[in-house]
Amino acid sequence: MAAISRFLFGKSKEEKTELYTAKFSSNILTETSVNIGAEAKHRQMMASDIFSGTYGSLPCFVKAFNSRSYRMEEGCLLEVEIAMKLKEAQHDRIIRFFGLWFDQLTRQFTLVMEPYEKTLLEYLNEKLKKKETGLFPPREKLLILYDVARAMVHLQSVDLGIVHGDLHADNVVLMKEGERLVAKLLDFSKAAYVHTQRESLGPRGRDEIMPPEVLKKYGEYHPTFAVDIFSFGCLVLHVATCKFPKPYVGNSEYEKRRQYIEGLTGINHKYLEPLIKQCLNNKPAERGSFESIEGTLTKHLKEMKVDVPVTHERGENKVASNEESHTPEKSSSGNRVLQSPKVGQDSQTGNNQLQQSLVVAEDIIHQLENDKDSLDRQVIDLQSEIDAKNKELADKEVELTQEKDKFKILQDQQRETLQGIAPLYRESKEAQEKLSKQEARYDGLLGKFQESQREKNIAEEGRKKLTEQVKVLQENNEGISKELDDIRFKKKDATKKLNQSVALEKKLEQEKEILSAQL
Repeated sequence: MAAISRFLFGKSKEEKTELYTAKFSSNILTETSVNIGAEAKHRQMMASDIFSGTYGSLPCFVKAFNSRSYRMEEGCLLEVEIAMKLKEAQHDRIIRFFGLWFDQLTRQFTLVMEPYEKTLLEYLNEKLKKKETGLFPPREKLLILYDVARAMVHLQSVDLGIVHGDLHADNVVLMKEGERLVAKLLDFSKAAYVHTQRESLGPRGRDEIMPPEVLKKYGEYHPTFAVDIFSFGCLVLHVATCKFPKPYVGNSEYEKRRQYIEGLTGINHKYLEPLIKQCLNNKPAERGSFESIEGTLTKHLKEMKVDVPVTHERGENKVASNEESHTPEKSSSGNRVLQSPKVGQDSQTGNNQLQQSLVVAEDIIHQLENDKDSLDRQVIDLQSEIDAKNKELADKEVELTQEKDKFKILQDQQRETLQGIAPLYRESKEAQEKLSKQEARYDGLLGKFQESQREKNIAEEGRKKLTEQVKVLQENNEGISKELDDIRFKKKDATKKLNQSVALEKKLEQEKEILSAQL
């Protein structure tokens, strides 16, 4: 295959067309059998484009290729080869391929397949965006995973021996069959035959779903079924949580996704967590097989009273119901439609109705369990908020007590300050009275006395202002420290001036004595 792809790379479209025609001649559709919609007529070819169209009277999708290297050429050629093999060995849980169609516009072969409604990734993202993960019943999850497991069993059968190589939610599509959504496998651009040698720079799945034995090798690796089983484990976790499980730090691949696994509850934890642990095992040999995985999922579905189809060769599936079986018929679109077995006895009909009622009841129980878990989480969150508020109130109470203590200390200091000012005021008043009585006697010192009087008046005004400031301090404790500093300063100044007045009075008395002696 690599030799052919190297030969094709760089060749003209006509040469490539000749090789494809020779290799896949029995699968080439007639030119007029496929019609691409008008919106795709002026397309620009990318690495891989998918357009809607019709195949005869049936709707279809047309996948076009554009190879930019021999490795891409190898991937395209191998994808077409595998798709044509799957066309011959059709399975009702793998997308149906109609054949190859030569596009006259691009002068290249394209792959024609049945259309699909949406991918599983789009479906899970819708559930997550609308916060409807609780409305995703475990029965539906198990059926989707069961469909994928059935497809993988067929893909890895002895006749085919194909490794998908990129098994994730965007490569699983959902289609409506009756009242049920069925899952089908899509996109074999990274597929390979088991144990064939593939280069790491060529087609390989995204690293987040690749096992450690693939990631640690640079250059070449050998695709094995264990690679797909590991990717399936990531898909199971994605379906269970509706979140893509990106790996983080851990000693094992299971531990690296622990934060997603810890959120599993109820049936998700009971049925899916052991399966995830098995598939994500670091040792490839201990991951089991898709046959065992299919058996495990079948067992879980039967425990939930859900009829499941039994896998047979070439996709000829049957629905198990007690000891009878019924072959699925094909719908007008070519898809297999699972039908309930026809039972003539009234007791069997009653049993089926009872089973359906049990399924509905289990879905309701699951919803109630999810609601209970959600309420429990809300209660825990509310209790945490209450504890945080209580702690915040306790801290505030402590701060308030400290502020009260500080205010009491300031009040005591203010009281002491007032008690110290009162004697000074009385002394100042007495000194003023003495000076007033001696004014008439000191004519020669009248000017000095008047100057001293003005200073005393200023001191009196200062004392009045100080008294007003003290009253303000009693009403509001803000700025008390600063005002106390002002009061102390003014007190010191007043004391100084009073001392000056006393000194002046003594001086006047001395001068008086001197004058008296002179007279």
